[in-house]
Amino acid sequence: MGSLGLTGTTGSVNKLDIVLLKSNGDVEIWRNEGNGTFTNTSLLTGMNATSLALGDLNRDGSLDLFIATAGPDQVWFNDGAGVFSDSGQRLGTGSGKSVALGDFFYHNCLDVWTANGSGNIEFWVNNGSGFFAGREVSPARPLGARRSG
Repeated sequence: MGSLGLTGTTGSVNKLDIVLLKSNGDVEIWRNEGNGTFTNTSLLTGMNATSLALGDLNRDGSLDLFIATAGPDQVWFNDGAGVFSDSGQRLGTGSGKSVALGDFFYHNCLDVWTANGSGNIEFWVNNGSGFFAGREVSPARPLGARRSG
């Protein structure tokens, strides 16, 4: 099973582009040419991607990719023209199943929650330039919960 996402823009100005997570775990980025056609601008192969989310992770005005994989999660930065480069980050223990972005600390940066196959949740705090430090959160003890006793 794959998934399809329409993005605000990955390389086109004021046009919806497409990011496609294929059933084989590869990721394709398709730029909207504005005339009813799309051009494949990027193909990320061998990723074993399981889920992804788009957001401006490094605050440069372009949508970047956070990709959950069967191995460690990855961050790919968009150069503004729809070309993505690997940030080199390998986050977590793998088996990512779901990704959510949000400014969870109200610091004007997108942070990341990932749910993995072990049932645990990993939380990644953005340093403001798209690089992340993380911690694992057990579903039985949510972030910020106090221990009883």
